[in-house]
Amino acid sequence: MAGKAIQVDVTVVPTSGKPSTKSVEVPSTGATLAEVLTAADISPRDKDLYLDDEPATLATHVKSGQKVKASSHEVRVEERPAGS
Repeated sequence: MAGKAIQVDVTVVPTSGKPSTKSVEVPSTGATLAEVLTAADISPRDKDLYLDDEPATLATHVKSGQKVKASSHEVRVEERPAGS
């Protein structure tokens, strides 16, 4: 069975608008979350990552049947008031 691939669905949840799902193929042995996001052409920047609804990191191993979610979060930079 070497050389077979598995399908992984990646859901991207933006800060506004509708979520979208991309399907990518990875080796049957699985892949890291970073590899899955790269294959789906999704940047992990400013996103909260989840695997089966549990918090995950880029090094988390993704196997067949698991659900990946990359949820965008807003990054806000504000100046401190003068004198603080």
